[in-house]
Amino acid sequence: AIMSKGRLTCIGSAQHLKNKFASGYLIQVKPRTGLTMEAVARFEQAFPFAVLAGNVRGAAGAETDQSGISGSGETVITVQPPPGVEVDGTELLLAYEMPQETTRDLSSVFGVLQEMSANGLVDDYSVAQPTVEQIFLKLAEEKES
Repeated sequence: AIMSKGRLTCIGSAQHLKNKFASGYLIQVKPRTGLTMEAVARFEQAFPFAVLAGNVRGAAGAETDQSGISGSGETVITVQPPPGVEVDGTELLLAYEMPQETTRDLSSVFGVLQEMSANGLVDDYSVAQPTVEQIFLKLAEEKES
């Protein structure tokens, strides 16, 4: 059960809540180093309805601005990632949201991801439903607005 502002918002098992309130699947793709643009192009060609959700890690997809100077005279490199992208300096990881109505056949999603892996475009990938916590936060946000 999920309560918001003292009222019962929804009730059911975790899977029921995911089926009812989740907007789709979360797909994370780790492109092979140096092949980021090719991996993005292939993924977006296969799934034009997928939305880049952000959570991209690593400097490979970011633009840098070296114009900042700190008080100590050192050059400060500021990473400016593309819109919807976060950088934490570890590795590049693209996160896409796939609308549920467009992913009725998950086997085709896995088929494309496996083909990308076999062709050397990606090192790793995952497909998951949002967590119950993410659904709770989404419902709470909707109630506040």
